Amino acid sequence: TGDFIDTFVSKGSGELNQPYGILFGPHDGDLYVSTGEFGKNEIKTVLRFDGETGAFIENFAKGGNLKSPRGIIFGPDGDLYVADRNLPAQEGRVARFDGRTGEYRGDFVPLLSGGLLQPTGLVFGPSPDDLGRLDLYVLNQVGQNILRYHGETGAFLGEFVTHRSGGLEGPGGLTFGPD
Repeated sequence: TGDFIDTFVSKGSGELNQPYGILFGPHDGDLYVSTGEFGKNEIKTVLRFDGETGAFIENFAKGGNLKSPRGIIFGPDGDLYVADRNLPAQEGRVARFDGRTGEYRGDFVPLLSGGLLQPTGLVFGPSPDDLGRLDLYVLNQVGQNILRYHGETGAFLGEFVTHRSGGLEGPGGLTFGPD
C-alpha cells in the first residue's frame, strides 16, 4: 500500500550519517549502506546491518580511505564496488572490497580514469564487445555522462552515454531494463 510501517535502521545507528547507496547482500541478506560525505568528524564508509532486524553489525568497508562513498554494488565476482568522490577536488574512483570480509582490494577504477569526476551510481551490465562478459557502467555526475569499464580489469572502455545526451543532467542512479 505504500503506508509507513516502521523505521528499519535508526538515525545514527553505527554512526550512520548522510546515507546514499543501499542494497541487500546477495550472499548474506544483510543491508549495506554507504554513508558520509561532508564533515570532518563523520565516518565515510559502508556500514552493514542485519537484513531482518536492522541492527548494526559492523563498519564493513575496511581501509581504502573513502572520501565520499556514493553508489554501491556487489559485482559478479561477489566483491563490493564503491563509487567514491573526493570533494572538493572532484576526483572520482571505484574502490573494491572483498564481498565477505570488507577488506580493501584496491581501486578497480583509478582516480580520474576516463575522466571520472564524481561517480554516483554503478551497475554491471552486458558488454557490447563480449556477450559473455558484464562491464561496469558508472554515472559520472559532473561529466553528465555514463562511462564504461571492463568488468574484469577495470580498464576504461569509453563513454557509453555521451555528455548530456537526451537531456541527461545531474544523474544519480542507473539500471538496465529487461530488454
